[in-house]
Amino acid sequence: MAAQATFVDSIEDPRLRELYRYWDELRRGRIGPAYAEVDVLELPRRVLPFILLAEVVGEGAQQRYRFRLCGTEVEATFGRKMGGFFVDELSTGEYRAYMVGLYAQLVRTRRPIYSVGSYHGRAISTERLMLPLSDDGRKVDRVLSAQTFSFRKELPRVIMPIEREFDEEKLLQP
Repeated sequence: MAAQATFVDSIEDPRLRELYRYWDELRRGRIGPAYAEVDVLELPRRVLPFILLAEVVGEGAQQRYRFRLCGTEVEATFGRKMGGFFVDELSTGEYRAYMVGLYAQLVRTRRPIYSVGSYHGRAISTERLMLPLSDDGRKVDRVLSAQTFSFRKELPRVIMPIEREFDEEKLLQP
């Protein structure tokens, strides 16, 4: 009988697998490492352009997610600076609801999220890995993520406005 695949085995992009392994080593069985334990200089180098760090602000219905660090490839792909902005300020409609929902789910379940999706009629593919960070070991106060992209050659590399055409295909949690 074949062994069951683990969460990390489901991650297609090797850069995201590296990030997951780095995070998993730091957490040592906890829901996630503390923010102070994450050293940007120790992050897998090839994932840095795709990295996102968001802080959890507020609680309950007032909870929001503010980007504190955004990799150069992510900002170039979305066509704007994202640092300092809340997730719900950077998009509208269905895509905003989806992204806010992902962050809320991660904070609620305190477990990583991996999603694979596409934009603009599947012309742009993306993989996203979201990992909880916790300073007190009980609640998620930051989210360390990375999002990578694959483009069909004939398309421009900027995907905004994405709220009109996105189709997330797969969402996994361990």
